[in-house]
Amino acid sequence: MAQTLSNQAHTLAWFTQRLESLESEQNNTGHDYNNPNLLKSLETKVQKLQQDNTDLKQQLSQLQKKYHQLQQENTGDETQK
Repeated sequence: MAQTLSNQAHTLAWFTQRLESLESEQNNTGHDYNNPNLLKSLETKVQKLQQDNTDLKQQLSQLQKKYHQLQQENTGDETQK
């Protein structure tokens, strides 16, 4: 889960950097790269990755809480032996 979250963060950073680069190039050159939907497509992908990242963070938090709860239960079981 943590590795997936890390991979999502790296991918999100790459897409964000790429989007900024394309916007900068388009502003400097005035070219639309013959694909006016390119920036929109990248923006959509960035938004999807941001949502996935948020969802994964929530899942990780829930798993950490469950892990902590199970650790406490396990510790309680050990002291009763």
